[in-house]
Amino acid sequence: ASVILDDSMAMPGGKSLSSASSIQVVARVSSTGSAIPSEGDYEGLTGKVAASALSDGKAKEIPVLIDRKL
Repeated sequence: ASVILDDSMAMPGGKSLSSASSIQVVARVSSTGSAIPSEGDYEGLTGKVAASALSDGKAKEIPVLIDRKL
């Protein structure tokens, strides 16, 4: 699946994706349908990605391998 992230997708707290120095992408497949992580979910995450590498206005792919069971 592909997801496009922009400032509307930033976590609460007043910071936008475009003002961050780095980001980390976390993807989770929930066994219960809840947004809260729980036992049995699968999760994957990236390391920190420098926001400067994403700020040239071009779409970038950041692969996330969902490979860890909670």
